Order: sequence, then C-alpha cells, then structure tokens
Amino acid sequence: MKKAVVIGVTSHIGFALCQKLISKEVEVTGFEWPDKMDENSEEKIMQIGRNAFFQLHLNKNEDSTFDVAFMCIDEKLRNNEEEIKLSNSYSKNSRKLILLSNYTTKDYVRMYKDEIATPANTIYFPTLYGPWQPEHEIVHMRILDEMKTQMQESVAIPPVKDIIYVDDAADAILDIATTPIEGTDILLKNENPLTLHEIYQELNILIKSTEEVETPSGLKEFKVTNSLTIQDGLDAQRNCIKKRLNKR
Repeated sequence: MKKAVVIGVTSHIGFALCQKLISKEVEVTGFEWPDKMDENSEEKIMQIGRNAFFQLHLNKNEDSTFDVAFMCIDEKLRNNEEEIKLSNSYSKNSRKLILLSNYTTKDYVRMYKDEIATPANTIYFPTLYGPWQPEHEIVHMRILDEMKTQMQESVAIPPVKDIIYVDDAADAILDIATTPIEGTDILLKNENPLTLHEIYQELNILIKSTEEVETPSGLKEFKVTNSLTIQDGLDAQRNCIKKRLNKR
C-alpha cells in the first residue's frame, strides 16, 4: 500500500489508523467534515499535520487515486446527498473501499451501503480503549473519576461483549486491508476473552445484566493480538487524558 485516504480521520479508530499508515510511510490523505472539527480533533491534526506523508482535506476532494479508502462510520453519519457524493468520489478513485464501524452502528452501515455506488468490505469492531477514547465512553469517564479520587463506588452500565486496544485494532485493520482474506465482512475479536472483565474490574465497572449483546451475524472473525498488557494500555490512556487536561 502506497497511498490511502482515511475518511473520518479524527475519529478514534481513524486517527489511530492514520498514525499507523504514516509510520509505514504510506501517503495519507485525511478527510474530515468541518463540523466535526472540535478542540480534540484540531489537537490530533496538529500531532500529524507536519508529517510529510499526511495532508488534510476539509469538505473537498481531489483527483488522486488511492490503493485503499477507509471510511469510518459512526452514529453521527448524516448520510446527506453532499456527503454521499464526496465519499463516492473518494471510493471511486480507490482500488478498495473498506468501511469501519462499531457493531452497534450496523444499521448505519447498511444505510450507507445502500447509498454508495462502490462495492465495499466492512470491518466491525467492539468497544475500543486507549489514547483519545471518546469522552462519553465508560473507560474514559472512570479514569477521570480515578484522577479525581471519586471511584469509591462501582458504576453499572449496559452489557458489553468485547474490548480491544485501539492501536491493536488499527494494526488488524491494516493486516486485513493488505492480505487477501476470505469473506467480505469481518468482526475484530480480542484474542484474550478476559480483557473486558479485567479492565472493568480494575476500574470498578459492573455490567447491569447478563443479557446477550447483539453482534452482526455471518461475519468472519479476526482475532486481534494484544501488543500491550492491560495495565500498560490503561496507563497509555491515562497519560493521554492527563496531557489533554494540562493543556486546558
């Protein structure tokens, strides 16, 4: 892979993926919708914006061709005509289109697939933790409570099935993008089934019930290797949060 475009470059997985691509000296075009550019997004772009292998596009397209287009889909995808047109333009100029989505937003993926003109593969992932995890996620919130010494009581949340360190998910996505794998739609799965339990135990998080979490069916599972211990992964997220708080 020599050239790639990441649509939704300031999303959690989009930013991690962009960093991985740049580290491999892949020429990366990062695309983001202007109204998603908040303070955190701007800080992410500052981290990679001076890299010779990266260029940012806001609400515009170019005629370059790409080996792979990665489209990060989240619950904020509006699917209006302008966005579909821009996304189609990028995907048509790419040899391969890969949609990236948490499996809780599978309905948005189906809606998007119905609108785009280019055939696409989908990689679903579970909850992701690590640096730059969105502030509404429970791991982020509990680390903040921990810093404020407010973690005496446990907190209960709806059931979650799996969790993966964000950089490991990005590595897996690149492996899938560059290696022929049978099946068009894939579900990332942590090779260690105890990771979620251990993280929640560390942060005093309780699951509200034992009801099964629905995941997309008929997918090929891809086991994700853990590059860090759980403690090191949480510490990386803690350090990221501390740096952001110190800048405010």
